[in-house]
Parts: sequence; C-alpha cells; structure tokens
Amino acid sequence: MKKYISLILAALLVLVSLTGCSTGNANGAGNDKIQIVTTIFPEYDWVMNVLGSNPGNAEVTILLDNGVDLHSYQPSVDDIVKITSADLFIYVGGESDAWVEDVLKQKTNKDMVVINLMDVLGDSAKEEEVIEGMECEEEEEEEEGPEVEYDEHVWLSVKNAAMFVDEIEGAMENVDPANSSAYKNNADAYIAKLNELDSKYASAVSEANVKTVLFGDRFPFRSFF
Repeated sequence: MKKYISLILAALLVLVSLTGCSTGNANGAGNDKIQIVTTIFPEYDWVMNVLGSNPGNAEVTILLDNGVDLHSYQPSVDDIVKITSADLFIYVGGESDAWVEDVLKQKTNKDMVVINLMDVLGDSAKEEEVIEGMECEEEEEEEEGPEVEYDEHVWLSVKNAAMFVDEIEGAMENVDPANSSAYKNNADAYIAKLNELDSKYASAVSEANVKTVLFGDRFPFRSFF
C-alpha cells in the first residue's frame, strides 16, 4: 500500500508542476465553492444535515462508491487531488485509512480542517475483539508482537454520530464563519433527533426478552450498543 500511494503521489506532483501556472482560489480547488471531502456515506450524510440549505454553497464529495469496501479502498489520482485541495476532509482514521497520512503531507490547502473520527472518540474507541477460533494475522503477531487495533465501525453508534455531528459543526464554523449560526441550528436540531433515536433503541433493548446475540466472526455492531 505504501508503495502504491508513493507512486500516486509522484504522479500527482508531476501533475501539479504542469499546472502550477493556472489560477485558482484561496482553497486551491480552482473555484469559489467550499470543498468538503468525506470517505464514507455516514460522514457525507452528517455533513449534509449540518449544511441544511447549504448557505455557503459547499461542494461535498464522497470518495467510496456504492459497494466499495473501506478495508480495501485505494485512492485514485483524482481522489488525492480532491483531498489535498479540500477545505474540510473527514475520514474514519482506523487501520484501513493508513494511507491518509501520506496523502495529507501533500496538501495544497494549508488551511484545511481535518477530522479523524477515531481521534474524536479518543479513549472511548473500542479495541478489536479477537476470540478463540477467529482468523487473525498470526505470522505478523509472531514477528512484531501483538498490536492493539481499534474497531473502525464507529459510525454505527448513534451516540458517536451525535459527537461527530458536533465536531463537523465546529469545523464548518471554522471554514465558513459567515454562516456559523445556520450550521449551529442545523446541528442542534439533528443531534436532538439522534438523541431521540438513541433513547428508542435503548428502550427496545431493555424491553427485549432475549439479551444474547450470537455472531460467527468479528461483530461490527459493537459500537451500536
């Protein structure tokens, strides 16, 4: 993966050098719209709810197409151009997003605001569970020793979603302060809906007759509870 990203970045540097004399706006995107780039749909959905009627005329991009797995995604040259010139970039930040660090080193917009969802969670991020019988990278563990990995499915928690929406709203105030009150109102209204939904889920779980869930492999819905 590192070699792949290095080759892409080398191609990107050539592209930038060839177009270095072209004009563009302060955010490096070549137009007057606020550029927001997200890696997965939940991030995109949160942004759209914060934008509401989109008073800042933001252009929002989602990198992963339908059916593309976060764990195997590799950015194209076009994707990297969008990321490096964005005003706001949002990504999950787990092991699957290890490529992001190298890409951000090439950013052309020095004022870019970056949101790493795993960083937002901090100590509340859940460690991956490895249960006897599950497939794991045994050879790697023998060579390098056991390494702590964190569950990347952070968007499945309604509580997490409320936290992320609040973080996005703060970022939008930074990127587009002229419309900060609109973003604040939109975020507050959406967070209220998320909190109401979380209460309904909590009630459904507490009233359930069965409390045990059987799952055959890693359980991606741990954050949901």
